[in-house]
Amino acid sequence: MLDVGAAGGAGGDDTDLGVFVDRLAAGGSDRATALAHSHITATIAAGAAPPGLRRLAEALAASVTELPPPRRASDDPLPLVEAMRGTALAVLEAADPGVVATAVGDLVADGRRVIVTAADPAALSAVRDRLPEPTAGRSLDRIPALPPADLRELRRLLATSTPARRARGDQDLPADPALPPAAEVAELCERARRPAPALPDGTATVPDLLDGLDPARRAAVVEVAGAVTRALAAMPDRDTHPWAWRLLAELVHAMPRSTADDLLADACPAVDALARLRTAAPVAVAGPLPAGALDALRRYREFLDSGGRSRSYFRSPVQREVQPVLARTTVDGRHPETAADIGRLIEHLEIAARLTRVDARCGDLGLPA
Repeated sequence: MLDVGAAGGAGGDDTDLGVFVDRLAAGGSDRATALAHSHITATIAAGAAPPGLRRLAEALAASVTELPPPRRASDDPLPLVEAMRGTALAVLEAADPGVVATAVGDLVADGRRVIVTAADPAALSAVRDRLPEPTAGRSLDRIPALPPADLRELRRLLATSTPARRARGDQDLPADPALPPAAEVAELCERARRPAPALPDGTATVPDLLDGLDPARRAAVVEVAGAVTRALAAMPDRDTHPWAWRLLAELVHAMPRSTADDLLADACPAVDALARLRTAAPVAVAGPLPAGALDALRRYREFLDSGGRSRSYFRSPVQREVQPVLARTTVDGRHPETAADIGRLIEHLEIAARLTRVDARCGDLGLPA
């Protein structure tokens, strides 16, 4: 004999009530029964047996012994709406369609969504006919076909009106314009169902590696991959500039970067200077210049910028040093005399020196200068 009296009382404890639930659950093997059994068992273990469960057990026991079930103050029935606010299970004492309809109307008025099922369609019709207003006008006998906009709105209500909405209070659903069109979603779903294309040789492990990364590192890998893709897209045509792709392969795999870095350090400023000085005064060099010509020119420009004067007689040491360079060069058809002429000559010789180094380094790398 099971004692399913008040929990903690002299007449019994929750252990026998749990045994009673186990015996009831043994009569079914479907998933719903298993989930209900697990939920009710956990509720009993927490010390809050579902309303009506103890009375149901006592009534079944009394029907066997033909004794009326004892009345206990601790198990007096609560109003249905109040009881359902604290539990997901309640047992109605009557199965009359009018009682069920009234209970459904009270629960709907309390802000809940209720699904009524029955093995007999006639029983459902009887409950539906007795639903109070305005519940009757808000009830459906089947889920209608909804357009995408209404379906999104229904999902919005579902996400914000569940019992767990307090835990999702900070969740913001995107506005309708931010959502992709339904046709695009259908196309992506269809693409996802297609067999995956064969991966190129050597890349079969990439998806597995990316799946194993945490989101921050995976985002960094994606950012680097995007930068590489953009850089490759900016490369010149492979057919007309094969040397560029050969140089790229050597930089990636084998060649020391210092040579290429030195080449860029000279080539880029030389190209920029040539473009900037395309309309400047032309410079001509009549013969080989003495060693240290650039340094002599820089010292002579500093001499002129500081107030020094070019003289025909009694020349300064700086002027005598630079005279062999000036005698072999012309700026705009005349020998340079002013500080501007000396500056133009220095620019010309600096570009020439850079281009000479570029030519030598291109030879080292096997590239056309």
